[in-house]
Amino acid sequence: MNAATVDLRSQGIEAFALGDLSVSGARRFQEEQFGPLGIKVLEPLEAMTSAESATRFLAAGFAATTVVRLPPGVDPAGELGEYHSFVHDGPIFTVPVAFLPGECRYLEHEIGTTQGLRRYRYWLATPGPPRDESPARSSQG
Repeated sequence: MNAATVDLRSQGIEAFALGDLSVSGARRFQEEQFGPLGIKVLEPLEAMTSAESATRFLAAGFAATTVVRLPPGVDPAGELGEYHSFVHDGPIFTVPVAFLPGECRYLEHEIGTTQGLRRYRYWLATPGPPRDESPARSSQG
């Protein structure tokens, strides 16, 4: 990460705009990582609540599929790592990203967090390419 950040800084990039809300506590960590490399951290969404962020995202016309889900009681915006999503359509897309849901797998990992080592158990579905419904083409007559 440091090498990529230094390269971007040498190209004139002065700031990274990230999409975290204040509830995640990520800003301090990001500033510790990027600040010494000369990059300012911008968090345009951090004043929003999780519910407001999720509501505005969907109201803006974006479509997303949840690909990782942790147990009940999750933050509505997944700000504490409870879920991850794959955004496949919305107003900034020229065309939707075509995909099929992949195989669902149950995983367990121990992850170092700001609160120490924590064990996470979750389901993961990796989006995959859509099936090609067209007949196979051959380059040989």
